[in-house]
Formats: sequence, structure tokens, C-alpha cells
Amino acid sequence: MILTTQRHQDKLAEKRSQLTLQISLLNERKIAKVIALLEEQRRDSPMLPSRIDVEAAEMARSSDPIETLERLNGLELE
Repeated sequence: MILTTQRHQDKLAEKRSQLTLQISLLNERKIAKVIALLEEQRRDSPMLPSRIDVEAAEMARSSDPIETLERLNGLELE
């Protein structure tokens, strides 16, 4: 009975963990899109000076979830 309850709790914890990860990835994509749109607006606005912002360009790119997972797995092996 106790083992069954523990397994059920473990499964729920894993599902919560997966959901949290999916929400985080979605939020990251949304933030990257907002940054890209703001940069586009800044470039197109005649009232703002035109300049290259390397940091904003880097932040506007969404990270690849598979690449991130591979990096995390590489850290675990060390």
C-alpha cells in the first residue's frame, strides 16, 4: 500500500516537473519573440537612433530544447 502511494506520488511529481519545463520553454519563446518585436520596432522607428545591439539580438533567439537537454546531460556526466 505504501509503495503504491509512493509510486503514485512519484508519477505526479514527474508530471508536474514536465509541465513546469514545458511552461518554462513556452515562456522563453514568448519572451524571445517580444524582444525581437521590440528590436524591430526600434529599427523601424525614425525617432530612435539606429544602432546594433548584440545582446538584444542574442536574447531574441529562442534556445533549442534538445541542445539544452544535451548540455544538462553533459553536466551530469562530469
